[in-house]
Amino acid sequence: MKRPKEVADLETTLVTLLNEPESDERSKKTCDQFMQILAQARAVANLKPAGVDAAAWDEQGSALVRGFGEGLAVTCKDDPPDDSVELANIYKEFQALVALLPK
Repeated sequence: MKRPKEVADLETTLVTLLNEPESDERSKKTCDQFMQILAQARAVANLKPAGVDAAAWDEQGSALVRGFGEGLAVTCKDDPPDDSVELANIYKEFQALVALLPK
């Protein structure tokens, strides 16, 4: 099954950032894009893909969005920020959500 556009867009954004070497520059870039990435994550969490357990999707989608508010938002307030742990955690939550999509 083809992934919904919102899922593909968020994956592209996250993978692009994760493929950059861990550095202050990458962390700054991640934090500069925080609101855009959060909006993408919310769009994904709000999807109701056909063939997906809605309760599981809602639970995992909430975990994905929480990763921004409870993790990355706090990290981005540091000077300099260090996204190495939080960005990886958000990607893990995203992958768990994607795993719910029908094959």
